[in-house]
Amino acid sequence: MVRRSFTLIEAVFVIVILGIVGVAGSQAILRVYENYALQRAFNRLELESRRVVEQVARHLEYAIWDTIELDSATTLPSWRAKTMEAIWGTYVGDETSGVNQSLFSGYIDLKNSSDTTITTPLSNLNETLVGKELYFLRANTHAPIQTITDPTRLELASIPLEISDAAYVIEPETYSLELVGAADNQKLNLKIGDDEYLMAEHLHSLELWREGQGSLLRLRVCLRDESLDRILDCQGKGAGRGICAEGFCKESVVMR
Repeated sequence: MVRRSFTLIEAVFVIVILGIVGVAGSQAILRVYENYALQRAFNRLELESRRVVEQVARHLEYAIWDTIELDSATTLPSWRAKTMEAIWGTYVGDETSGVNQSLFSGYIDLKNSSDTTITTPLSNLNETLVGKELYFLRANTHAPIQTITDPTRLELASIPLEISDAAYVIEPETYSLELVGAADNQKLNLKIGDDEYLMAEHLHSLELWREGQGSLLRLRVCLRDESLDRILDCQGKGAGRGICAEGFCKESVVMR
């Protein structure tokens, strides 16, 4: 006699096998998706943390070193910058000859300069420089200009930590970093004077500290990602471990 149907036991076995294959397949697909989402979140954090740490480091590279102040509680810095926009007029017109002459040559005669008296050959200094600041390039220090003694000599209002043979006259702006929002999920803002710019979101922490007898700043930025927190179960089993505890971190170094 020819069989044209399955027995009940055969049908049950087929259903069980299909169920096992279905469960295994769905779990495999879920793992593939989680791995994809995890890798995507890591790549996003890698790019974003690198961008933020490089931007902060780049701004600090233009800082006048002796103006960098680290808040004792948050380690967030404030500083005054020597950006190109801060460099004040190099030339002044001579009404008699009609030729532009050097207002400040940029050269410092170290032999004929003292703590606060600066001699600058080839300059034609005038009172428009009073109140601005003299920034010494190689020393990375500064001091306010108090008076103009003669066309090649000026007096500083304070004693700089060190002077060098090259300088700029600048009107530096004040920069600072600020954290806004709840802990572990903050925004990092850059303030330049009265203006404020968003640098990063989902910031877990930002740390700066001095090394090398103060001649080096080390910077560490850690970010969070909501999708990564969900995948790693940072509110449950993953809490307090690895990236859940510290975020995704990048470091950089700024030298004097």
